[in-house]
Amino acid sequence: MKTIATLTCGVAACLLLAALGVADASPPGDKDKLTFEGKIVNVMEVYPPRLSVEAKGGHYTVQILENTKVTEGNKRIDFGKLRTNQRVRVKGVRPADAGKLQINASEVEIIQAAPQ
Repeated sequence: MKTIATLTCGVAACLLLAALGVADASPPGDKDKLTFEGKIVNVMEVYPPRLSVEAKGGHYTVQILENTKVTEGNKRIDFGKLRTNQRVRVKGVRPADAGKLQINASEVEIIQAAPQ
């Protein structure tokens, strides 16, 4: 059980492990947080909505959650305003059970509109 506790876990899992008496349970740390810039190559209007973003570190799958803040400049906008070929800055957390190129976004900011 001690080995399980040393793995990075989500908050809900940590609470469960703590309730079971495993003292080493801790929420995700800074190593799970990501910020990157890239170009939107696909907008998937499914539930939950996702973006494919081509960035220096690879091709990321970005999940948009209910609390994800989507902005352009200082203005908050709807997810539906995101388009392919826009440059965006993404901030979020890599889920513990996901691959290294998957991220749950806390913020998506359009930093350059798509070329006309």
